[in-house]
Amino acid sequence: MPKVPKWVGDAIENLLASKFLSVTVSSTQYLSPSVKKISFTGDFTQTDFYPSQAVSLRVSDTEHRNYTPCSFDPENGVLEIIFHLHGAGPGSRFADDLKPGVNLKMIPPRGHKMLDRDKKNHFFFGDETTLSLYYNFADQINRTHQQYMGILELDPENFILIDQLGLKVKAVLKSPENPAQNSIACLDDLQHNHPDAFESGVFYLTGNAASVQQFRKALKMRGVISKQIKTQAYWAAGKAGL
Repeated sequence: MPKVPKWVGDAIENLLASKFLSVTVSSTQYLSPSVKKISFTGDFTQTDFYPSQAVSLRVSDTEHRNYTPCSFDPENGVLEIIFHLHGAGPGSRFADDLKPGVNLKMIPPRGHKMLDRDKKNHFFFGDETTLSLYYNFADQINRTHQQYMGILELDPENFILIDQLGLKVKAVLKSPENPAQNSIACLDDLQHNHPDAFESGVFYLTGNAASVQQFRKALKMRGVISKQIKTQAYWAAGKAGL
C-alpha cells in the first residue's frame, strides 16, 4: 500500500475492519544487532498462506510495509517474521520498537506464489531482507526432501545467521559499489559442482534490485534460461517501500 494521509489509513482500518487480522506481539528476539525475529499470535484459522506471500503492517500513521512470514502455524495461532533493521526508515523503527503485548492490525497474506513445488533443485539469492522468505522456503523444501543451495549477501555481523537459522547457503560480503560481484564470483564453482541444478533447477532472486539485476545477467550468461528464474526486488537504494 502506498503512502496515504493518516485519515485515509484510519478510515480504511475502521471501514474494512473485517478484512484485517488482529494480532499481538508474543515474543521478540534479536538474532543480531540488525536482525530481529518477532512472533505474532492471533486467529489464523480462516487465513490462507502460500510461501512467498506477504502480510502488510502499518508502520507509521501514513505508511505500510510488506513482510514475508518465516513461519505460519494457523493451528496454534502463530505467525513469525524475521525483520532486517536497516537504516532509520519507518519500517526499521517500527520493528525495532515492537515489544511483547503490543496489539496490531495486519493485512492478511497476499501476493504471487513464488515457490515452485514441482522442482527438485532450488537456488536462493538475496540478503538480510530475504532471510524470512528463505527460512520458510528451506523448511518447505526440507519437508518434501528436495534440495536447495544459494548465496546471501550479508554484512559481516550477520554471517552467524546462516548457521543460527540452519540455512544451507553460502554467505558473501555485500559489494555496494559493484552489486552482486562477490556472489557472481562463486557461480562457476557452483555450476561445476551442481550441473543438474543449473540445467533444470529454479532460481529465486530477491532483495536488492541492483544485485538481482546483475545476478540474473550472470546466470543467463551461464546458460540458465529465463523461465528458470524468479525475481522479486525488495528494495532499491534511494527508494522506499518497494
